[in-house]
Amino acid sequence: LWVTDAGLDAVVAAGGPQLRETVGRGVAVNLAPGASVDRTLARLQQAVGDRTEAAEPAAVPPELANLRDVRTLPVLLAVFLAVVAVAALAHVLVTSARRRRREFAVLRALGVTGGWMRSVLNSQGSVVALVGLAVGVPLGIALGRVAWELVAERVPLTVHAPFSVLALVLVVPVTVLVANAAALWPGRRVARQRPAAVLRTE
Repeated sequence: LWVTDAGLDAVVAAGGPQLRETVGRGVAVNLAPGASVDRTLARLQQAVGDRTEAAEPAAVPPELANLRDVRTLPVLLAVFLAVVAVAALAHVLVTSARRRRREFAVLRALGVTGGWMRSVLNSQGSVVALVGLAVGVPLGIALGRVAWELVAERVPLTVHAPFSVLALVLVVPVTVLVANAAALWPGRRVARQRPAAVLRTE
């Protein structure tokens, strides 16, 4: 309970000597951004001398300490999901190149160059990645905010929903680049296959 000095004196006087022994006075100090906690506490202790028991940092609530302990978990989860997404996209492209060997061979026999055939798989990977972004980014932002609000209500904490414009701007070109990188190997296989051999076996 935070009260003024006069209010505290009135409460202690009304409560008797037992209350006087259990009630303490404290001063909360908000440090400037970037200030050294250890240096500031040492200067405060030196300034107040023996007029206070100790100058020490505020105790961190256990709920907040638990959140700090697991703050790397969302990053690890994001990296894991990104690896799974890239692996799934690569599997789709490899499967597409394998199942459509005959179509690619026919195109190659008609004079289509290997670079154009590689661009087909690059385009397919880019389209899949962009569709995933169009669905995943809004859904991820909505679910992330709801999940964080539930966590913040239990701690409790004030909810300040983060919104990184830079991350949203970078996620599109980075995703397209990764998708095109995943299409390199199947595109190279398609471009190097011999149409006569493929059509004969088909």
